[in-house]
Amino acid sequence: MLSECTSGAANAAAAYVSPNGTDNWFLPTMGELRLMYTNLLELGLGGFQEVSYWSSVQMGGSGGNSSVAFSFFFYDGTLDRPSKEDALRVRAIRYF
Repeated sequence: MLSECTSGAANAAAAYVSPNGTDNWFLPTMGELRLMYTNLLELGLGGFQEVSYWSSVQMGGSGGNSSVAFSFFFYDGTLDRPSKEDALRVRAIRYF
């Protein structure tokens, strides 16, 4: 995803280092975004906006399109497949 994304948002998430020195941040999968939508946004937690957020999942497979990735729309919980050139928000996450 990082090699194809031209918006810079995914690269910023991958390069993010928090003030306490953690550097293991990454873009969430569609499933992880759905969990955030269900468990955080609907409860008013996390400071999410009702916009699309990039996932780490790109179109692929046999005959796939490497210039398209999946995003998750935090307005109604739907998926989209925008061009990687589109400027969407990211919500970096990390394992702990």
